[in-house]
Amino acid sequence: MRVNNKDFSKGMKAVLAGTLLLAASGSAGAFTLAGGPVTGGFSFTGSFNLPANATLADATSLLFPSGFTVLNSSGSAANWVGATGTIQDLTSFNVTTPILGYITSGSLTFELDSLSVSVQNSHLLGLVGNGWLMGPLLLGLNAPGGNGAGTGGGSGPAPATLLLSAQSIGTIQSFSGTITTVPVPAAAWLFGSGLLGLAGVARRRGTEKASERHH
Repeated sequence: MRVNNKDFSKGMKAVLAGTLLLAASGSAGAFTLAGGPVTGGFSFTGSFNLPANATLADATSLLFPSGFTVLNSSGSAANWVGATGTIQDLTSFNVTTPILGYITSGSLTFELDSLSVSVQNSHLLGLVGNGWLMGPLLLGLNAPGGNGAGTGGGSGPAPATLLLSAQSIGTIQSFSGTITTVPVPAAAWLFGSGLLGLAGVARRRGTEKASERHH
């Protein structure tokens, strides 16, 4: 899948702005990007509900009261097979505002930025989404949580694609999904880490100068 350079740049700028703000508000060296961006992804399955009197063919929303179970995983989500996770209800298939923490499993969360319908009939609903898969961004907070125990990849944000399929056969309503990261260029990540390091140095120098003035 091709990533729009403008969108990618915009997203990375937002990430860098947030981390720089954290660096400026804490002690020098307290905040650093943790191990590069998230890698790999995972597939999952579960059951869904439809609003009263709705069918898949005319559905405009989906409910996920029971979360999901991870089927396969790799990279930052390695060894998470059998882990559970949560997925927020979709009140609309027209996503115009990012949904933070839309999908969460272990220490990873997926931010859903856009969504489109690929197929819709009485038995099948296919959705394609784009967003960001991320783990805890700060060094020291990147230990996997929940049921997961990821062993590969970093914990910073990476652009990712969501494929979600809901099937209705008789009284059985199930869904399956896959979240796959799009590799972040190493140069972009190193540039962000460098900026954050400079912010920490500047903060430390400012603190030292303030201390000298008081003495």
